[in-house]
Amino acid sequence: MNGKVHSGDLLDTYFTAYLMGAQGENMASIDDVLNLPQRRILMPTRNLIMDQHEQIINKFFDEFWNNRKNFIHSNTSYPKMDIFEDDLYFCMDFAVPGVDEKDLDIETVKETRLLTIKGSSRVSRQKSYYYHLKELKQSSFTRTIQLPENIEMDPEVCNLENGILYMAFKKIVAKEEEPTETIKKISIKKS
Repeated sequence: MNGKVHSGDLLDTYFTAYLMGAQGENMASIDDVLNLPQRRILMPTRNLIMDQHEQIINKFFDEFWNNRKNFIHSNTSYPKMDIFEDDLYFCMDFAVPGVDEKDLDIETVKETRLLTIKGSSRVSRQKSYYYHLKELKQSSFTRTIQLPENIEMDPEVCNLENGILYMAFKKIVAKEEEPTETIKKISIKKS
């Protein structure tokens, strides 16, 4: 050999020592023999697995059914919401805990069919206090949703109860036009 140590030589040394009986605590690990840094087994956390799972599911619905992208036009995910429908209504529920009715602003734009929810939550005290801990903060939010074409723009139900804003829009039932038969009499022209 020319002074260089090849990893094959180190492996031979390791296995020779093992075969000759150097076992247990007296035997160096393969990492020590190869002079490698300690390997760490990277175990994904439960949250990481759940986040990746949620991303995969959302990507499936976004790409396959093109579902979520049609509705959501803002880059915020607050307030959290559910969108669902039945035969008669298109419904949305928004989680707005700590928000009073007077602090909510709900707007629809007929031309663009956008629904915007704006709100703010406040913690007000009658007098000034010295705080040891203050985690309740004043916050505000805005979320915009694209409404589908087949619903009326004015919600039939819009109420706030126990921190949930309930909205229901009546669906427009497309009237199937009965084909009308138009009969036109054609006369023969005399030449």
